[in-house]
Amino acid sequence: MKSKYHSILQFEKSRTISANYPTMKMNNSKELLSTLDFVEKMHPDRVILVRQRSETPFVQYVSANCKAILGYDAKTMMRMSLLEFIKLVHPEDFHGVQQCFASINALEPYNPLDYRFEMRYRIKDMNGDYRYLFDEKMVLMNSDGRYIHLSSLRDVTSEEKFYDVKLNIHQRIRGTFKKMQTFIPRQSSSTFTPRQKDIANLISKGFTNMEIARKLSVSINTVKNHKGLLFKKAKVKSSIELASITREL
Repeated sequence: MKSKYHSILQFEKSRTISANYPTMKMNNSKELLSTLDFVEKMHPDRVILVRQRSETPFVQYVSANCKAILGYDAKTMMRMSLLEFIKLVHPEDFHGVQQCFASINALEPYNPLDYRFEMRYRIKDMNGDYRYLFDEKMVLMNSDGRYIHLSSLRDVTSEEKFYDVKLNIHQRIRGTFKKMQTFIPRQSSSTFTPRQKDIANLISKGFTNMEIARKLSVSINTVKNHKGLLFKKAKVKSSIELASITREL
């Protein structure tokens, strides 16, 4: 029987990744520590983590600014097991986060140097409040051919309104990372009819109910009924929220 944490554990413990792309063990590497210190100074609003992806995953490094951003000091974060960190995820976001990791896992086998993953979800801070996180996962390679698995965590609570968990997948093409896919679990699990998709797309373009009715040759009441169903399926309360997530499909 699969654990409810299966997708996340599969990502961190991936035999394909750990066997073919062995993780660098820091062992107080002065060169890497110096680089990480430089990155932290360049991006003081981001918590930098170095992760060990293996059968026994753990965090090798957490930047000192963690307490100021997430409320947890670096030592506390490093002592956390993977499951302890997962349990900080907002209960309403947990299933979506699982789906995002399942979507990443479906890409295997892949060269981790050629992909970057951006996830948005909420986690609980030391005070019991939830913060909206922008979590970017990337991989670098050192001079010995070993792989450095990095996570960059940024608190964007005050910058944008949270709608739902989201995953952006970027792939390196001719030396440049380009966004190849956006995965929004809520939308993936909501079945919109062809007519509802038409209405959602027109809403995202700024059309009024009357304009949508004329364009689709239906009554305004039909448009309103479909919008009500769209709001329920997408778990939003306004046309503005619906337009925001529709544009990201």
